[in-house]
Amino acid sequence: MQRNLVLIFGSSLVLTACGQASFDPFRPMATDMSPSPSMSSMEISPDNIADGITPATVTIKIQTSNGQPLAGTKMNLEVTGSNNVIVPCTATDANGIARCRIYSTKSESKTARAVGPIHLTAETMFKAPRPSRSAVAFVSAGSVETLPTGQKIKVTAGIMESDSATRDVNGTLRVHSSILGSIVSDEEPL
Repeated sequence: MQRNLVLIFGSSLVLTACGQASFDPFRPMATDMSPSPSMSSMEISPDNIADGITPATVTIKIQTSNGQPLAGTKMNLEVTGSNNVIVPCTATDANGIARCRIYSTKSESKTARAVGPIHLTAETMFKAPRPSRSAVAFVSAGSVETLPTGQKIKVTAGIMESDSATRDVNGTLRVHSSILGSIVSDEEPL
């Protein structure tokens, strides 16, 4: 025995189900859940420092053609230029966001390309770090002396210290300081 069921919604949609087939007319229709390059984006943090310590943050947002975020999408990051270290991207979260990091010791313009189910590209600039050394000289003693030849000289002793702390490419703290010995000058005393 075959049963036919006809449902009418409004005046234009007619659905027919035969036999034991199940159909829920109130369930939303499936939509395209593939990533859309035109609805997705990639941004890289500005003002990146090429010190090998400070990362540039890459934010990738993956969405469908109707603007729905896609969770669980995995992207790989490729970066042009040299002296780069790339921390792999996370899979996209519930908001469709994945994050990666780039470290570099080379100041130059770089192009990053996210590769996965779609391809996205963004550019950024790594700038050289500002010099961090500053030095101050302190004279701790000074006197005018006469050499056996009769020549008068000024003799000073002091210390030179650098108040800056710098880090090498491995992140090891390097503090600079040095001690100066006696400085001999043949200038006439005041």
